Amino acid sequence: MSGPKGAPQLDSWRRSAAFREIARRQCQKMNRTHWEGPRCEAAKRSDGEPCQKPAMTNGRCHLHGGRTPSGKDWHKPRWPNRGASDGMEKLERKLKDQDRAARKRAKRLAAMTPDERERHDDWHKARKPGAAAARQRARDERRQNTEFRKRLATPPRAPSPELQAINAELASLRQRLSEIETDKGVFS
Repeated sequence: MSGPKGAPQLDSWRRSAAFREIARRQCQKMNRTHWEGPRCEAAKRSDGEPCQKPAMTNGRCHLHGGRTPSGKDWHKPRWPNRGASDGMEKLERKLKDQDRAARKRAKRLAAMTPDERERHDDWHKARKPGAAAARQRARDERRQNTEFRKRLATPPRAPSPELQAINAELASLRQRLSEIETDKGVFS
């Protein structure tokens, strides 16, 4: 007998009608959930129709961006699972890829002229990683601060003649009110 101890019993179980029935039900259940779930709506290159492959959590299949990281940590590297049997190999490959990309980036930056480097740095300052809503909020705050500084820097305008007349009338009314309040004998 070749193979591990107990293998003949396992094979007899796999050939049994009960095992085949369990396997058939599981296949049906898997197919039902597979085809009833959400579908990828990305346009196919071949004919432009929707892809219709099963979608991942972000609404796209694995071919059309479903595996693309998103959220505030989209730019951070994804490290391999350390519990996997080939985890160390994947980690070494990932580190080599990052090192190669860093060398390539350094070479590209070294070849830039000072003007190109300045434009490159400005571009990266304007496009910080993070959520789009947070970046939009920061842009709005910068715009509002700039407008506020401009308003503070401009001298106040002279009031219009109508506003001057209203202010004079208010001053006279306040004067009369203070005179009335000081003369308490009138209301008693």
